[in-house]
Amino acid sequence: MKRITLILDGSADRPNAALMNKTPLAAANTPNLDALEQKALKLLHSKTGAAIARSVFGVEDDVCDAIFYHTTGKPDMTLLQKILYLADYMEPNRDFPGVERLRALAQHDLDEAVLLGLEMSLDLLTETGQPIDVNSREARDFLKSERPKSE
Repeated sequence: MKRITLILDGSADRPNAALMNKTPLAAANTPNLDALEQKALKLLHSKTGAAIARSVFGVEDDVCDAIFYHTTGKPDMTLLQKILYLADYMEPNRDFPGVERLRALAQHDLDEAVLLGLEMSLDLLTETGQPIDVNSREARDFLKSERPKSE
C-alpha cells in the first residue's frame, strides 16, 4: 500500500528527472480532460497517478483502477477500490466533521463507510457549489441499491 500512496501523492504537476523533466501529467499520456476535470483540477491526481503507476512502474490494472477512482468512487467498486477510496478520504491528517464517525464505521462495515463517505463528499460539494463527478453519484446510488431491503 505504501507504493500506491507514493504514486498518488507523488503525481503533483512538477517536472521530474525520472520522467525526462516532464511533469507527471505530460508524461502520463492521460485521456483528454472532460468539462468537470477542467473545473475540478484536484481530481487530476487520480488520473495522473494511475497513468504513472501503469506506464512508469508497470503496476497491475486492478491497482491502477483503484488509483484512478480513489477520489470519486464508481459503481460496483472492488474491495481494493473501496479500501483506497476510504484510506484517502479519511487518512489520519484529515480533520472534518464526521471523520471520526466514518473511521469507526469503516472498522465494522466497509460498504456503509464508503456510502457515508460518498454522501458526505456529495453534500459538501453541493453546499459549496463545486462540480460533482457523475461517478460519485452513481457509486452512491449503486451502494444504496445493494443494501438489504427492510422487511
